[in-house]
Amino acid sequence: NSTIRSWLNDSFYQTAFSKEEQNAILKWNVINEDYPDCDAEGGNDTTDNVYLLSLREMTNALYGFCGNDSSSRSRQVQPSAYAYARGLSRINDPSFYENYDTCSGCCTWWLRTSGFRAGGYPGAVSVDEQGRLWKTDNYSYENLGVAPVLHINPSSAHWSPTTAENANKKEVLNIQIDAPSGELAVGKPIKLKLKFTPKNAANKKVRWRT
Repeated sequence: NSTIRSWLNDSFYQTAFSKEEQNAILKWNVINEDYPDCDAEGGNDTTDNVYLLSLREMTNALYGFCGNDSSSRSRQVQPSAYAYARGLSRINDPSFYENYDTCSGCCTWWLRTSGFRAGGYPGAVSVDEQGRLWKTDNYSYENLGVAPVLHINPSSAHWSPTTAENANKKEVLNIQIDAPSGELAVGKPIKLKLKFTPKNAANKKVRWRT
């Protein structure tokens, strides 16, 4: 068992979905495989409402991912504004990577596969800002993201497929807030820059509340 699995299937699950939506989510048998390359045991298989992807799943070309552990845009994730505000780290410094333009705003996020022991502490596999697989990240890191996975009952009235009609509405899918680094001074204004996904969203009006 793990604290992140408990959080996903308890606090996150209860907060993110209504009772009706929960009834449309299928329980899933999650296979937790050993990782021989890291001499790491996968642990017992579980049955979960929400879970994290594994190393094997993240290199499965049938799912649309790159088939090896090198950098790949197919595995890059940009966090939500909420996750960033809660302390998740993302790439904002152009000097951090030579290919900054390809990973700007992306974050490192956890997989469920156990990895090497880093510095004497248990490790887990993660995906970095460039979409590379890392096998030594420490369990205790608190500034990494998660990408929850769930399976839904397609016949439920609470879910509907994306149609061409819905796609043409160009609804806002995500808003990224870029704030200046450093400490904020009392009484001094700051300038916030908003980035909308998609860029051609029809409605970019934002209401600020304090």
